[in-house]
Amino acid sequence: MPWEPPATATSDRRARIGQWVSFALAAILVALLAYLAYVGFVGSGQLADAPGHSAACGTPADLGLAYEAINYEIENDEELAAYPDHAACPSQGAPAEDAVEASDGVRIAGWYVPATSDIGPEGPTVVLLHGWGSNKSNMLDLVELLAPSYNVVAIDLRRHGQSSAEQPTTQGVTEQRDVVAVLDWLDATKRPGRVALLGVSLGGATALALTTHDPRVAALILDSTHPTLQGAVQARIEEAGYPLSLPASWGVLMGGLLRTGTDMTSVDPDRAIRRVGDVPVLILVGGEDTSIGPDPGQRLLAAAEAAGVDATLEVCPSAGHAGLVDACPDDYRSWVLGFLDSALGS
Repeated sequence: MPWEPPATATSDRRARIGQWVSFALAAILVALLAYLAYVGFVGSGQLADAPGHSAACGTPADLGLAYEAINYEIENDEELAAYPDHAACPSQGAPAEDAVEASDGVRIAGWYVPATSDIGPEGPTVVLLHGWGSNKSNMLDLVELLAPSYNVVAIDLRRHGQSSAEQPTTQGVTEQRDVVAVLDWLDATKRPGRVALLGVSLGGATALALTTHDPRVAALILDSTHPTLQGAVQARIEEAGYPLSLPASWGVLMGGLLRTGTDMTSVDPDRAIRRVGDVPVLILVGGEDTSIGPDPGQRLLAAAEAAGVDATLEVCPSAGHAGLVDACPDDYRSWVLGFLDSALGS
């Protein structure tokens, strides 16, 4: 029979050390997987339903502008007018009805604000798309900016404001259906000559994705829009102080796919902007925006230029995420109106 050397204290100690190292590595791996699963679960839930929805409920009447309610009874806005603080309202107003529905049944509410310059419903029209967790009331500063020259439409994307919440937010994928429903309503009721989309953050990703396949879009403005959803998620994780932001962002996106059945990265703007053809694009970013990844404006511009897209980049150095119109009001007005005048005509 083979001879086995007797065990020694050194060999026993090495075996025990090996066992403890293996146990420690296994424990670290389990902890890492548990952490990534936790971040993925919580983060994907926030992607699909913003944890802090805006309480703003102002209407164009606050600006002294006449407007038409899209898909709800405008008389219900009298209740909103009675609230003392339109930035912190106890409700968003009447829910959307069923006259304007996305293809999956989501009911969309909005406003139609005719231009104060009496260009008529056939005149150029700008559709405003808000960001994640926001709503159309947060776009009133843009309504005020645009209404002297353009007809303006502001809508609530699904799961925001007065629009219905049966379906999750998908960061621009299914939200395109909401915009299609509103463009169809515009075609049927107003027949505008030319239409531009102005989207902020989530609204920008939605507008860009739609522009790649809807010929009704004549011009596009992207305000505070991320190049990739992964980069934006990673930046938000870092802002929140969580470690391992890169693999955690993958966990969030995988959780989003499992939670919604939708690959939210399929409309990543740095790829979509290559497919807008001859539609002119204005890219607006804040120099202090840490929420959408590094160098977002330059990355979008480079992607556009590589595909021969007519794109322009403007930067407000002091602005954070979605804060350009407040941080650089004069420049913002000049950039947006100058671009629209060139793309749509006054």
